[in-house]
Amino acid sequence: MRRRGLRWSLAILGLLLVLGGSAFFLGKNSLLRALAERRIHRQTGLPARLGQLEWGVRAGSVRLKDLRLSNPPGFGGAPLLDVPELYFTIDPSQLARRKLRFTTLRLHVRELNLIRSPTGQWNLAALVQPAQAPAPATAPKAQPARFAFAGVAQFYLTVDRITYTDLRHPAHSRAIQAGLRDEHGAHLATAAELETWTKAVMLRVLVHDLLLHPPKAKITSLELLLELLK
Repeated sequence: MRRRGLRWSLAILGLLLVLGGSAFFLGKNSLLRALAERRIHRQTGLPARLGQLEWGVRAGSVRLKDLRLSNPPGFGGAPLLDVPELYFTIDPSQLARRKLRFTTLRLHVRELNLIRSPTGQWNLAALVQPAQAPAPATAPKAQPARFAFAGVAQFYLTVDRITYTDLRHPAHSRAIQAGLRDEHGAHLATAAELETWTKAVMLRVLVHDLLLHPPKAKITSLELLLELLK
């Protein structure tokens, strides 16, 4: 069985890549920005707000600014995800083969709020296991083939803060100052390589925080780490 640890970080990254790839083909103006917001809502069921979308046609680049993804109902008013900037460039030679290869990818996460309800449900369930839309009453129109992920040449990841709130065991809650600044991953050719790199980075952040700030509750650092990795 495939490991489920850190699946929340991979779900978020996957959502951002899907959104970014869509934005590349949408272009730039307020109407298309609204379409991008609706696309996120349709995929996750969560309201989203996108401050700005910039499209560099000649450079094959997209810049998303001030993306905020709201929490599901019942998980409070704080945003689930706050991204000041997502920037990337795409290899144009791969587009004709219906592949998306990111030559440069820069992601800045200002804040990620992880919340576990009293019943054990995560606020990220919509990203990890998105609800399936009901089948249409009439036959849908033919959809164009999707673009396949073909890797990231240069990835720069910045993460400021991760907040973990456990409503079942409030003493387990903690705020993690991640302190990641342009963490660099190179030549991540497949989704599996991107997944491995992301897991390694986030695991390092969690371990470092637990060593610097051991939990005050009657729970060991290892137990809390396993909670966060579920």
